Amino acid sequence: MSRPAAPRRILVSLGKSAPGDGGIFEFSSQLARRIVLAAPAWRERWNVEFTLHLRPQLLGHFGPGVAYLPLVRLQRLVHLQPLPYALWHSLNQLNRFRPPRGCGRRLVTVHTSTTFTTAAAGRPGSNTGAPGTCWRVRTTSWPSASTRPTTSRDTWVGRDRWT
Repeated sequence: MSRPAAPRRILVSLGKSAPGDGGIFEFSSQLARRIVLAAPAWRERWNVEFTLHLRPQLLGHFGPGVAYLPLVRLQRLVHLQPLPYALWHSLNQLNRFRPPRGCGRRLVTVHTSTTFTTAAAGRPGSNTGAPGTCWRVRTTSWPSASTRPTTSRDTWVGRDRWT
């Protein structure tokens, strides 16, 4: 009899967003609640486990069904985890915490494209343009057509195309 395959793990990062932060936390919390509701079906059907990465004060805030991982200040520089993650998804572009080392895919949801209009956008050490999270990803999600960049120059960061 074969041993069951290890689950694919998805780390969903809310960053430092918290109640009172306005729209970004509202978006993040609604998505987190939906993930918690869908997680048992995903686990059973596709062997996928979800982990929410958030402030320590919010551990357990969205209910059972998912794992919780507290933000640790050191994760802004290096993020090591004993278990591998297939996907890291930052729910906003302001997240300064890094994805875990060895993470298969990285995704960032961008709520406004105004931070992506300078030539230096996304370069490490740049004081202008995209925050640090965005230059470490290959895929970017835009919640609506109005948040997408309007020129082709705005859709490139380094060598990676944003979709």
